[in-house]
Amino acid sequence: MQSNICKISDLMEHSYSEKRPSKPVSTCPYCGSDLQYIWIGESLSFLFKHTGLSGPGWVPTPCGCGGALNQPDNSRSSPAVTDTRFKYAGMSTITDVRIRQTGVNELFLGKTFDDYRVESAKQSEVADVARTYTENFETIRKLGTWLLFLGSPGTGKTHLACAAVQSLAVRGYSAKYVKAAELFRRVKESWQDGTKERASEVIKKMIDVDLLVIDELGGQFGSSAEQNILYDVIDGRYERKKPLIGTSNRDYVTLTKLIGNQCMDRFQDRICNSRIFVFDWPSHRSGICRS
Repeated sequence: MQSNICKISDLMEHSYSEKRPSKPVSTCPYCGSDLQYIWIGESLSFLFKHTGLSGPGWVPTPCGCGGALNQPDNSRSSPAVTDTRFKYAGMSTITDVRIRQTGVNELFLGKTFDDYRVESAKQSEVADVARTYTENFETIRKLGTWLLFLGSPGTGKTHLACAAVQSLAVRGYSAKYVKAAELFRRVKESWQDGTKERASEVIKKMIDVDLLVIDELGGQFGSSAEQNILYDVIDGRYERKKPLIGTSNRDYVTLTKLIGNQCMDRFQDRICNSRIFVFDWPSHRSGICRS
């Protein structure tokens, strides 16, 4: 197993302590659905100029309905965004919707390869691999290449994975980020009577996207039910040569026990040029946060 690198969770501090006014209420002019709002706080102050805010405030998330998506894409005529911490701010509604639909959480929203903190040759190598993976994604799709990032919490795994997802979404690819625990929860909830989503539908959505990132593999109990759910997703993508990036805080041996030999075997297919990287440096979360 090769020893390569990275996950920086460049802790973008949460602004939970900020006093927030009541969340606005408004509806989509195309479908009438209630719009979702996100809080842009001081820790995200670099977004103020792109959202029309003069200070912390609520910003509506564009609706993903057909009416909104069919509006002209004005991203090419939008003002250039020079802040590399959030290249996608200020882009068109369509581009914003694409990013929101990836499932990347607020902590890693807007993370790019450029703001990944590199402090060693190993980190530089892994960052280059992740960047090249997305820049040459058409080749990656043909090969069906997978990446697996292993290492302690705070070493940069999720940062790079989320940067890959968002980079591809902006270019029009379908990309999805999901934590393993969320995947298991959604499938298990579908087993209950009266649920809107069937298990097969949840799994199909995970299989169909151009790139899937499964974060925090091995963070659960490793039950046979969880192994079966994970295998259905992983094997489904493997058979269709669909690219996948996995991350885990576990070591290789422990993760293999938790997700099963069959799942781990898929991450080591040399024909697809799949690779495993070990992020073996200290956590970036200790000490002062650098945004």
